[in-house]
Amino acid sequence: MQTTPVGLGFLMNDAKEFPRTDQIVLVLAIYAVLGLLSDLVVRLLERRFLSWRNGFEGE
Repeated sequence: MQTTPVGLGFLMNDAKEFPRTDQIVLVLAIYAVLGLLSDLVVRLLERRFLSWRNGFEGE
């Protein structure tokens, strides 16, 4: 199975094969930022579309 030579997954696998700690930390930081951003988007959508529910507090 071949992978594509672009993207975060490729960078992570490349850094794993050739011990590149700096590259691994960078990719993990990018994943963390993407996770926080997606959580923020979901919370904003929840607040907008679920505010009509009785038990919803928007937190």
